[in-house]
Amino acid sequence: MQLARLWRPLRGRTTHNLLFDEMTELQDSLRSGLAYYRARPQAVLKLLGSLWNPTTSAEA
Repeated sequence: MQLARLWRPLRGRTTHNLLFDEMTELQDSLRSGLAYYRARPQAVLKLLGSLWNPTTSAEA
């Protein structure tokens, strides 16, 4: 599954071996990790191993 290819590095960057006292801390950590990948679309493409083009609409 392609999502797992992104989840594993995201988890390693944000939640691996961490215990959060509050749900908001977990959410903040995940948001930070997602922001990292949002700023690096080529890294996401490399992880997914896909030629997906984010500028192409799926409806076209």
